[in-house]
Amino acid sequence: MDSLLCKLSVVRAGRRVPEFSSALGEPLEEDEQDVGTLASCRSNCQAALDRCQPEPEESTATPCPEEPSVAPRAREPLALDDGDEMEASHRASAQAAAEAAYRQRHALLVEKGLRYVNAPSGPVTALTDGCVEVKGRLQHGMPVRLLAVSGSHSKVIHEGQLDGVWIPSKVLVTAPPSRLAKSNQFSRQRVLPPATAQACRAPPDEQVDPALLPADAPPDHTAHIRVRYNGTHMNPLVSFRFDGMPFQTTVAAAGSRYAAEVIARACWLRFEKGWSKDDVLRFRNDCYDQLSRGSPAKRPRVERPEAMEVMSPASSPEESGAGA
Repeated sequence: MDSLLCKLSVVRAGRRVPEFSSALGEPLEEDEQDVGTLASCRSNCQAALDRCQPEPEESTATPCPEEPSVAPRAREPLALDDGDEMEASHRASAQAAAEAAYRQRHALLVEKGLRYVNAPSGPVTALTDGCVEVKGRLQHGMPVRLLAVSGSHSKVIHEGQLDGVWIPSKVLVTAPPSRLAKSNQFSRQRVLPPATAQACRAPPDEQVDPALLPADAPPDHTAHIRVRYNGTHMNPLVSFRFDGMPFQTTVAAAGSRYAAEVIARACWLRFEKGWSKDDVLRFRNDCYDQLSRGSPAKRPRVERPEAMEVMSPASSPEESGAGA
């Protein structure tokens, strides 16, 4: 390798490349000079490289101060009051936007002729172009469309009358009336009596001894409402349901409607105290027996006249003839 480099350096210098003999012998003088030249070239090149290479600088960088570790801050949840206020504000803004849109659309329809009939006292009588009366068509609060105005009357069209009719202009308004009138065929719904209402009770019976009846429920007790008299039954009775269990007393067994109602209400009080149905039935039957023993015997409605027959002694035909 050294010999090749030597030859290259010699060729570059313009010198002749020495010829080597094939025979082994001592090195020529020119070869020694080439070796020395190559060594000097090497040293010069190395020195030049050392001069060109910058000297490594000592690292004088100061270490960066460590930043204090800060824990991640948890996101605070919104308070319930803030959420409620935000929801209320959103709802209010949405409602305001809806009202504004409604007013804008209503104003546009009023410009196109929208009107409302304001006649709470009754239906409006309208006239056709031929002066024919049309009754009962225009009711209070009905929307109509204004077509023309002539004096104190206005021509409008409405549902069911597209030809147009004339009505007084004073009954037309631009806003729907706040109070609607009831129609003539309005049927009142059946109003249920309040829970505190008292049921219709039979008046005290003078023929019944109060001492023979059990203690009645207090006047404001619920038994007076729950215990009902049924006079349409073949055998009039007083009945009720306690916790879904039916119970009844009959007028025939008690002797009167008043006694049957008092016994029924007394049975209700026994149920409230926790008595069983068998015990209440025995109590009811005891009341029946006490009334039947203490009441006077019933008289028949129609009294039969007594036959006053006078039996005369048997007489012979001769005596009868002799007496004659």
